[in-house]
Amino acid sequence: MSEVYKVPNPIQRLFPNTMILDYIDVDKQILEDLVWWAKANNFENVGHNPLYSTRLGDQFIPPKPIWEFQQAPGINQIMKEVQHYANMWVHTQLESTNYSAQPEISWIVSYDKGGMQWPHIHKEYNWTAIIGLRNNGTLLLEDPRHLAIGTGQTNQMFYKEVIINPGQICITPGYLAHLSVPCYHDDGRDILVINGK
Repeated sequence: MSEVYKVPNPIQRLFPNTMILDYIDVDKQILEDLVWWAKANNFENVGHNPLYSTRLGDQFIPPKPIWEFQQAPGINQIMKEVQHYANMWVHTQLESTNYSAQPEISWIVSYDKGGMQWPHIHKEYNWTAIIGLRNNGTLLLEDPRHLAIGTGQTNQMFYKEVIINPGQICITPGYLAHLSVPCYHDDGRDILVINGK
């Protein structure tokens, strides 16, 4: 059962955002094969690029247009699921089914143990989808309102904590600032990120 979170009373609950969190219908082996394929096809950033916010890990950069993933194993099955959930998110936002979500770019982030990302947004896009590929990790979503941002505090009042497991998809607004907490797995973790309109 899909979970669509829409907080109706932001005075009582300080997180007025819509988010989808669910498991996609894709075999675990396909997700692991995608990580192997990305590394084998030089989708991996060599070294650490200071222009990106990953620490103790690599982003497979630059973000690739969706068509560049065409040869990846199982990508059609993955993208079918992404399209389904992105449409669900868009239809929730617009309260209409007349618009179809358009995935545009994608990349893989590979974290070493202790790896994390600083707060950032995907401002050019309406939505961001994150799919756990290997090992789980915690995503923190910031409350976007000025009152929360202005405090500079990092307590639960101004963050929503989301644990993303392998095979799970999380879709949020592109404008929503988010960060990852340090990876605790000895063998790291990998995620697939897709942005769209």
